[in-house]
Formats: sequence, C-alpha cells, structure tokens
Amino acid sequence: MPTALEARILELCAKAVAAKDSEQLSPILSDLRAALHEQDQLAKVLIAERTRMLNPNVNR
Repeated sequence: MPTALEARILELCAKAVAAKDSEQLSPILSDLRAALHEQDQLAKVLIAERTRMLNPNVNR
C-alpha cells in the first residue's frame, strides 16, 4: 500500500500525462519535483538510520 506521499506522486504523474498544454503542465511538474525531492530526502534518512542500526560504529 503506497504512503500518502507515494500516492501524491502517482496522482501528479497522472495529472502530468493528462495535461493539455504547458500552462497546465508547469505547476504540476513543479509540485511533482517537490514531492520527488521530499521522497528522496526521506529515503536518505531511512538509509542512514538503518545503516546506524546495523553498524552503530559508522560515523554520522
């Protein structure tokens, strides 16, 4: 089951595909970039946390 953020990304992708022109597409792509950036940041935090859990001697 996708998270709320993943669902938002999927929704924005669908809206981007359905956009009729660049005027509609531009704000959608802006929102999509922001959502993807947020997803990227969350993934980096998760990876760092799990790395520390598996090897507590790893520097932060």
